[in-house]
Amino acid sequence: ILVQNALASSSPSFERQELTLDSGSWFDMISGKSTGGGTNYIDIRSVSYFSNGRHLNATLWLADFTISPNDYELVDYGMYFDADSNNKTGLSGIDYKVEISWNNESRTWTRVFEEWSSSGESKTLSKEENVTDFFEDRASHVTLFADLDSMLSPNNYRVLFYAEGID
Repeated sequence: ILVQNALASSSPSFERQELTLDSGSWFDMISGKSTGGGTNYIDIRSVSYFSNGRHLNATLWLADFTISPNDYELVDYGMYFDADSNNKTGLSGIDYKVEISWNNESRTWTRVFEEWSSSGESKTLSKEENVTDFFEDRASHVTLFADLDSMLSPNNYRVLFYAEGID
């Protein structure tokens, strides 16, 4: 029998913060190298984020955004969470994923919230099909949110923001 004590409380809240990135900085996951090419709708220029202790809200400010990205089979915007600052839990430390992804075949956006195990398996905690509430018409940003209470209200956590295009 494994016994683990846990205290349920809110995560710490914090005011809006912003990370600024160099535009046009790309990383090719297949080659494992930096590259100078990519589309504007996955070019993150900055990320602003804040938390009320129960939710983390983030805006990915992009070079451009398109409602129907035809150039790629799959486009993702997301956040990876290391909810316990332990690289031995989750997949290489990633315990949760929040992602909005484009499916070129169905021509729709889907939002998923997943928990990841250290063995690489994942469990879908929630899934919403055909979402459109994360962008504004003719705006160059997308918004993401995460329910920290569903992650057991971590006191200290790390977040990695990303945008990805797979063809």
